[in-house]
Amino acid sequence: MLKTMLGRMYSDKFDIYRMVDAVGADKITRQSRSPVQSGVPGQLSLSSADKTGGPAEAANDIKTDYILLCDPATDIRAGDEIIVRGLSCLAGLSHKYPASHQQVPLEYKGEA
Repeated sequence: MLKTMLGRMYSDKFDIYRMVDAVGADKITRQSRSPVQSGVPGQLSLSSADKTGGPAEAANDIKTDYILLCDPATDIRAGDEIIVRGLSCLAGLSHKYPASHQQVPLEYKGEA
């Protein structure tokens, strides 16, 4: 019941991409970015405000941390690329609450 109620509150949709091994005709294994799921319901929440780097980094670099809330059955692994609201983020280790939801830390790095 709780899981169903939380699912109705999700207003975002996101896509999951993962690096997978592919063996070519030349028998060389290469990694390629592969879609895992698309249009998955979830909710993006800001975890920390924009952070700019120190003096060694370019002045227009941005780093923002988010939390993605979604169904606990959704297969998201650390290192997956999550695209939500037009942002391409890197997933961290998810925290699952089996009766209700999972929380996935996301990191966005970009330029202003």
